[in-house]
Amino acid sequence: MKNIFGLKLFAVSLVILFKSQTLFSQTTNDKIVLLPQLGVTVIPIDNNGGLALGLKIKKSDCNLEFSFRNDIMPVWSRRNIDTLGIISYTGPMYLSKIMMNNYFDFWYSWQYSEKRYFLFGAGFSWLSDGDTGYGTPARRYSKDNGFPAISTSIQWKPSWFILEARANLSLPGEGTDLSGISQSSFVLSFIYEFLPK
Repeated sequence: MKNIFGLKLFAVSLVILFKSQTLFSQTTNDKIVLLPQLGVTVIPIDNNGGLALGLKIKKSDCNLEFSFRNDIMPVWSRRNIDTLGIISYTGPMYLSKIMMNNYFDFWYSWQYSEKRYFLFGAGFSWLSDGDTGYGTPARRYSKDNGFPAISTSIQWKPSWFILEARANLSLPGEGTDLSGISQSSFVLSFIYEFLPK
């Protein structure tokens, strides 16, 4: 229950922060634009998905941009272990852990018509498997609960939304955390970008 309340508080705080930063950036510097992002993200092969929160920073007269993003993906389970140690999957659904993936990307923008463009990106990511189990919080950037990767991605903005396909390529010697958890490298996202007024 504390996890759910914490996520709601975190999401509300980010929306307020993004809105205030966007207004501040427009009044102090017309060339630097801060664009808050909100969307959904899905790892199709692992059947996981969740909320995508991001912030893109760019100059109005430049094709280069960079962004920070945090994907928050709750993992639900029916896994149950009885007193004899027998595992079954017939119990009630419960929140087993919360995966959080962090991305720091550099982008090159190619605009092919007014308000429509492609973005080609590359950057660094940290993929976390969430809780260590039984409600014990994961240490955010510990190799016990996650691993680093290189991200390559492409975004397409055909209208008011952005479609993204991302591949997370694990670094040599990485790819799983110490618990043996590994995420699929392919991620799809549907993102809305709050444009400055």
